[in-house]
Amino acid sequence: MLQASEAHSVARTTLARRCKALGVSTSGRTRGPDRKSSRGGPGSRYIDAEGYVVVYQPDHQFPRRGGVVREHVMVMELSLGRRLAADEIIHHRDHDRRNNDLSNLEVMKRGEHSAHHRAEDIHRRQRDEHGRFAGDGR
Repeated sequence: MLQASEAHSVARTTLARRCKALGVSTSGRTRGPDRKSSRGGPGSRYIDAEGYVVVYQPDHQFPRRGGVVREHVMVMELSLGRRLAADEIIHHRDHDRRNNDLSNLEVMKRGEHSAHHRAEDIHRRQRDEHGRFAGDGR
C-alpha cells in the first residue's frame, strides 16, 4: 500500500480508508469462497506480516491463533516425523522466509539460532576509522 500511496501522491491513511469503503482488502490476504473470512478451507496459504508462509491447519497440534501454522514448521515436522520441541526453531539457510524447501531448512536450538545470527550481524557491520562499529550509537 505504501508504494500505491507514493505513486498516486495520496496519504496511506486516505488510501486505506478508500479501500475499506470499496471493500478492497489491504492485508495482502485473499478472501475465501464465503467472502466473510480471509481463509479458504484447510491448506489455504498466505504470507503473514513477518513474511512467513502460513497455512490454515486448525487440526494441527499447536496451531497459532486462528488455526494457522507456519509452513516451514509443518515441512520440518513432516520430515522429522515428530513435533518440534519447545526449545527448537527452524532456520532458513538462505534467509528467505518464503523458501520452505527442506534443503533450505535447519533445526536449531533457540540459543544456537540467536548466536548464529549475532555472529552474522557482526561480520556485516562496518567499522569507522577508529575501529569502532559505525552507527551503533556509542
